[in-house]
Amino acid sequence: MKREIEESWQTIVPHLDEALDLEPGARQAWIAALETREPAIAAQVRTCLLEIARLDELGFLSLDASSCLGSAGLQGQRFGAYTLDQAIGHGVSVGAAARPGMRSS
Repeated sequence: MKREIEESWQTIVPHLDEALDLEPGARQAWIAALETREPAIAAQVRTCLLEIARLDELGFLSLDASSCLGSAGLQGQRFGAYTLDQAIGHGVSVGAAARPGMRSS
């Protein structure tokens, strides 16, 4: 099954790339021409294009990743034996190990 998917994708990708390089109006005519030559591939390309359009409408990948974290942040959160004391930059944080008999700051 995995091999079939890989082979199918290898067949579709060049056509999908070509379609994405076109303006939307030209793309419709291009898909119509592809449908006359290779209807199965055209159907798969059309499905991919519709999914890309749907994701664009939802704003997929249009937001900064940090906006998904919310405003609360992770300060004070425990991760195993560590408590996040403070963020010191993007992607880097300071933590302190919680040991028996010790208070975390």
